[in-house]
Amino acid sequence: MENGLVQNGEVLERIKNINSPPIPNHVGEMHFKENQIGGGGCY
Repeated sequence: MENGLVQNGEVLERIKNINSPPIPNHVGEMHFKENQIGGGGCY
């Protein structure tokens, strides 16, 4: 289960990096945590 969540987070981070300019690590961490909780940080 955890491995799947981590993989999804990595994919989302890659998509964000491609679609958005480089962002500070702090923002990425916040999105990653929200994604794990199930918040879907895409928005």
